[in-house]
Amino acid sequence: MGDETIDEVHFVQENENLAKDIILKSGNYKAVSGITRVTMKRADNKVLIIENPEVYCKNRTSYVVFGEVVVDNFSQKLALAQEQARQTSTDTYLENSEEDIEMIVEETGFPEDEVIKALDEHGGDVVMTIFALHSRNR
Repeated sequence: MGDETIDEVHFVQENENLAKDIILKSGNYKAVSGITRVTMKRADNKVLIIENPEVYCKNRTSYVVFGEVVVDNFSQKLALAQEQARQTSTDTYLENSEEDIEMIVEETGFPEDEVIKALDEHGGDVVMTIFALHSRNR
C-alpha cells in the first residue's frame, strides 16, 4: 500500500468490510481455515498472489477470497533472468577468452579461428575443447 494516504487506506478497508458483509450475508458461506496463500495465473503469465487470505466456501464449488493482491509478472522475471545469465556468460567468456585461446592454440597447434569455434561449441570449457581438437587431429 505504498503511496496511499491514511484516508485512502481507511476507505479501502471500509469498502472491503462492506463487500465482505454483503457477500457473506447473501449465501451460506463458511470460513475455510488453513489456507496460507492463494495463487491465480492469468493467460498473460501474470500471477496474482494473496498471502494469508480470508477464504470462504459455499457448497464446495464457490469460493470467496479476501486479502491484498500482489501481481507477479513471471514472464518479465524470466526474461530478466535470461538476460542476466546471458550477460554473465558473455562477461565470463570475454574475461577468460584471450588467455584460453592462446593456451589452446599453443597446446593443440590449431589456428585461432578454429579454437574459437571449438571453444564456443563446448560452452567455453577449455579442457573439453582441447580434447575435442586433439581427437580431430588424429
